[in-house]
Amino acid sequence: MGVPPSLRRWFDISQQPGADPDPSDLGATPADVQAMARIGRPQKLVRQFKGVSMWSFANTVMVSYITFILLQATVFPLGGPPLLFWSFFVGAILFAIIYYAMSGLIARNPQAGGQMSWVLQYGPESWRHYLAYTQGWILVLGWHTYPALVCVTFTYVVNSALLVGGMATPLSAGAQTGVSIGAACLAGLINTKFLRLLSYLELLFGIVYVLLAILITFPVYALAPRRSASDMFVNFRVFSTYDGDAIPIMQGGAIVLSMHIGPAVEEIKDAETTAPKALGASYALNLALLFLVTLAVAMCGPDYDPEDPNLWLGYDPLTAVWITIDPKYALGALWSMAGVLFFALVNELACAARMTWSSARDGVLPFSPWLAHTVDGIPIYAALSTVLSTSGLMTMQLYSTVALAVINSLGAFAVLVSYVVLLSCVAYHRFRFPESETKGRLLANQPYIVPGIGAAGAAFMAICLALPLQVPITAANMYDPTLSLPLVC
Repeated sequence: MGVPPSLRRWFDISQQPGADPDPSDLGATPADVQAMARIGRPQKLVRQFKGVSMWSFANTVMVSYITFILLQATVFPLGGPPLLFWSFFVGAILFAIIYYAMSGLIARNPQAGGQMSWVLQYGPESWRHYLAYTQGWILVLGWHTYPALVCVTFTYVVNSALLVGGMATPLSAGAQTGVSIGAACLAGLINTKFLRLLSYLELLFGIVYVLLAILITFPVYALAPRRSASDMFVNFRVFSTYDGDAIPIMQGGAIVLSMHIGPAVEEIKDAETTAPKALGASYALNLALLFLVTLAVAMCGPDYDPEDPNLWLGYDPLTAVWITIDPKYALGALWSMAGVLFFALVNELACAARMTWSSARDGVLPFSPWLAHTVDGIPIYAALSTVLSTSGLMTMQLYSTVALAVINSLGAFAVLVSYVVLLSCVAYHRFRFPESETKGRLLANQPYIVPGIGAAGAAFMAICLALPLQVPITAANMYDPTLSLPLVC
């Protein structure tokens, strides 16, 4: 009978990527064409993925406030509410400098390949090719762990919702693995078969992200008991069994504030002006949502009592507050979070596929011709690789949630290391050749001190993530689900 034509086009890898299409055929504006031409070397492709928009850029980070809610389950008792609140601001300032430096790069060179191409352009001449190759690998590995983190968070929320709804015992390790893999496969199917609808869905869910943050925090402010503002903002007393080091909370903040920049830049129309605005707006909105959640937990979260055997009823601190307000409200909030996280998984897998395709297009990865192959503008094999890698990581839930959590933390660590490499190269180039950066917009003409500070901030956050586990892993606790959320905290 043979393979039906409708399926053959999805699995035929005999076609190799052909000649690059004309940029205007892909929706590039005259400003896009001029920006690409000014780079001084041929660009292989502009706007391959027509569904990418400013909302695509924003949605990869806006949903991270939900992840932060769950990270606080273990981070909260380690540092206490005051430390939680102020450490959040330290991380926010460090990342603001990093993203300001990145905005300057985007404004000057919104080029295909993103960070890898920037390293190739700005790195020391004798090292730039090695650094660019390393950068490509770091980003690909990082992006392949981020969807796994979202899957873990999704499964945790589903498990919590079932328990609040009346289920007697938590899901088994096998059931959690099945839920995670099923979610990854369904999300992968959606972001390939319905790629052209994603831009419309992203607009809808961008609004949902904001509304959900308001709906799950404002009732907490209104109905739950609040701590003294003076204790919160002035008295830095830390009521915990830990010494009050800010590092564990920095680790949680590093995970939710770090985001990849580059793969989507070339896809946005008039990227020189639009992409920096998208980055700035995304980060500002992300900070606002995280601030709402952080303030709710710090001001209204339950106290930590290590002698209490039923601490927080087995949930994260914010869910415990929801349950005390109204179990039905807690149930609705959890299922709403699960729905939003599933769409976030769709978005993360799509971005991971673009990153994989971008690196494969530049010949960085093994099997690059195969991974760079597209069907109707869809990187079908790159998308398949992301689903397979995510599902493979999910099988680790059968053995140890802690090991899975440590691997997931590598996503944020990879992002931070990539920023250290890139911004160090930019600072070096602008220090050595200051005359090369004298034209263009103010945003693009940052002095070398800006990327230098950004590189130092990224290095500090990466060191925080690389510190040893605060809770030693033993045979007795390696299956403890509460240890799967703080990652390397």
